[in-house]
Amino acid sequence: ASDKVERPVKHRLNPVDLRMYVVTDAGCNAKSGRTLLQAVEGAVAGGATVVQIREKDIDGGRYIEEARAIIRLCRPRGIPVVINDRVDVAIAAGADGVHVGQSDIPARLVRQMLGPDKILGVSVKTPAEAAKAQVMVAALAAVGVQVARCVVDVTL
Repeated sequence: ASDKVERPVKHRLNPVDLRMYVVTDAGCNAKSGRTLLQAVEGAVAGGATVVQIREKDIDGGRYIEEARAIIRLCRPRGIPVVINDRVDVAIAAGADGVHVGQSDIPARLVRQMLGPDKILGVSVKTPAEAAKAQVMVAALAAVGVQVARCVVDVTL
């Protein structure tokens, strides 16, 4: 497999892009007996408009490899790929952006590292955090309760 991925494009999120924002879950994938790439292939086939790779227990080198494979799948289809928490992985893999939480690298520093043309998502829980994220030029603020759910493939 080649390390080469298509050249990234300047990406400004269009609200339509958020119709089906998919966030990966290693636990769900393990329970379903599928790889990360297989899960994303299914999500893309099902209409994903944005893919956020959220892998908490993976080493950096493997994370970059997995991200590049997903980018090769998604980029030709116009589907942005966002890396959860790991700015280093996003930059090395050539991802379209990063999503950070309140306890990660501050969004202002992430924006400096990514530059102005990448997607920057920030998780917020309060109006004050939302205002702070907006000041930091986040492209996306994730608000709300996250419920752990697994999607199981069903063939009829």
